[in-house]
Amino acid sequence: MARSKKTKSIPSSSPLTKQHKKSAKISNLEAVREAVENEKVADEIDEILSEIEDKRAELRKPVSVAAPEIQSEQLDADMEEAVLVDDDVAQEVSYWSTAVIVYVLGANPPTPLLTGFLKRVWVANGI
Repeated sequence: MARSKKTKSIPSSSPLTKQHKKSAKISNLEAVREAVENEKVADEIDEILSEIEDKRAELRKPVSVAAPEIQSEQLDADMEEAVLVDDDVAQEVSYWSTAVIVYVLGANPPTPLLTGFLKRVWVANGI
């Protein structure tokens, strides 16, 4: 035979029930306070995000800059035409003619690798 469990019912006027009701009210009140506080924080966050968006929109606006006006008639009268001749740049061309521009991918390439590459390039160009 199965035994049936007997449960005690607590009368509604019992001090224990009143205590439970009171603590439930307190916890509900705390939950409401927490919800209000969370809503205030959410409002503040929304306000901050709105300000950030406004600043971003302000920064995205094109900036117009007016060029200074130049008295071109006076400049044209005082200026002579500049002419560049081969003799002016011959020394620089000679200096840079043996330069090799290299773009290295990766970190710390071995020196013998770079030396071998430079030798191949210079030999191919008769240097």
